[in-house]
Amino acid sequence: MANKDIEKAVRKKSLASVRSYKDAFATSDGRKVLWDLMKEVGFNSTNFCPCPYTTAHNEGARGVVLHILKRMNVDEKRLEAMINQGESEDEQDYL
Repeated sequence: MANKDIEKAVRKKSLASVRSYKDAFATSDGRKVLWDLMKEVGFNSTNFCPCPYTTAHNEGARGVVLHILKRMNVDEKRLEAMINQGESEDEQDYL
């Protein structure tokens, strides 16, 4: 397989993955789950703890949510504004 064919296949798979993430979290229930995950992992702040292992664990959990948001191409400015305003999951429209 030529490099161009490989690159095309990777892009196609990546776009399909983005669509899957958006489809999974675009529903009302999906947004509620994502909002709950964000609250649970302390998405809005760093998770420093005196124990470096606990900090690493906390930041790893936070990294999962960051990965989901990145794959969905979430509007970061809108998301930050929602968090700062304390909007509930029912008021979300960050996609």
